[in-house]
Amino acid sequence: MWRFVLPLALLLPLACDAGPTTPPEEPGGAASLQPSDPVEAAAKKMAEGDAQGALAVLEAALAESPDDHELRFARGVALRKLGRVDEALEAWDATLAVEPDFFAALSAKGAVYVEREDWPAAIEALQAAAQAKADHADTHYNLALAILGQGGAEAVPRAQQALQTAHGLDAEDVDIALLLADMYIKQSRLQQAKPVLEAAAAQAPDDARVHAALGRLALKSGDGAAALAAFESALRTAPEDAGYQLGHAQALLRLDRSQEAEAELAALAERAPESAVVWLEWGTALAKQGKFEPAIAKIDEAVRRGPHLVSAQVRRVGLLSDLGRCKDAKTAMKTLRSTTSAPQALAVAEGALKRCSR
Repeated sequence: MWRFVLPLALLLPLACDAGPTTPPEEPGGAASLQPSDPVEAAAKKMAEGDAQGALAVLEAALAESPDDHELRFARGVALRKLGRVDEALEAWDATLAVEPDFFAALSAKGAVYVEREDWPAAIEALQAAAQAKADHADTHYNLALAILGQGGAEAVPRAQQALQTAHGLDAEDVDIALLLADMYIKQSRLQQAKPVLEAAAAQAPDDARVHAALGRLALKSGDGAAALAAFESALRTAPEDAGYQLGHAQALLRLDRSQEAEAELAALAERAPESAVVWLEWGTALAKQGKFEPAIAKIDEAVRRGPHLVSAQVRRVGLLSDLGRCKDAKTAMKTLRSTTSAPQALAVAEGALKRCSR
C-alpha cells in the first residue's frame, strides 16, 4: 500500500479559495490579488525552492496582521517545507483557533499525521476536513490511508467508502485508482477492479505500478499469460522491484513454468529473505517439480517467517499429506485451526488431510 501524501504547497491555492474575498472597488483596484500579496509571494518562493524566503515574507506580513488565518496557514506550509513539522502543526492549530473550519489547515494536519502514522489524529483531522470541504479528493484518499493504517473490524469498508468518494471526485488520479483497485482485487471483486485499472492504464500507460496491478488482477483471474505480460511491462520500468519480480514468478507458476519460477524465487529469497510469500512460492515451485523434501523445507521457512500466513499453513498440510508424513500433517492441521477460522482455508486443508486416511 502506498502512503502518498499530497505536497502541502499545493494546498495554498485552496487556502486562498477557502472563503469569500472582498471584491475590488474597480478592476485592478487595491483589493484585488496582486503579485505582492504575501500568500502568493510565499507560494512563488516555495515553488522556486526558497522556503526560508517564503517564511520571512509571511512572518513580516503576520507582524502587521497577526490574526490573518491564511497567513498563519501559509506560515505552517513554509515551516513544513523546512522540515520544522512540530512548528508547522502549531501554526495550523493557530490557524484553526481563528478559523475552526478552515479546510486547508485541517487537511494539512491530517496529511502530516498520516506521514507520522498517528492514525487517530489523522482520522480526526481528515474527517473534519472532509466535512468542511467534501469535494477534495486527496482528503478522502488520505482518510482512507489513515483508516487502513489504524485497522479494526470496519477498516476495509470504511476505507473503501472513502476511496470510492475520492475516485468519484477525481477519476484521473492514478494513486487513488490503484489503491481502490487493489482493495477490489483482494476482495475478488474483479469486475469492479478491471475498469478502474483500465482507466488508470489509459491515464498513465508507462506507470509500472499500473502494469503490476493489472498483473495482480490477471493472477486473481487465473490468466497466467496476461499476468506474465503485465509484470514484464512493470519490470521494464522498475527491474529491481521485488514485488514485481515476485508477481512475475507467480505468473510463471500459473503457466507451469516451475523451473524458471524456481530460479527467480531462489534469487529473490536472497534479496528479500524476510518475505514469507517468497519462501512459500519457492516451495510451491519445487513441489511442482516433485522435489518434495526441499519444498517442505521452504514452506516451513515460510511458516516460520509468516506465522499468520494462512496459505502457507494450508499448503504445508497438503504437502505433508502427499509425503505420507501424516502425524506431522495432523499437527500442522491443529496449528492451522488455531490460526484461522476461514471456512475455505480449513476445507482445503481438511480435504488434503483425507489422503492420510486412505
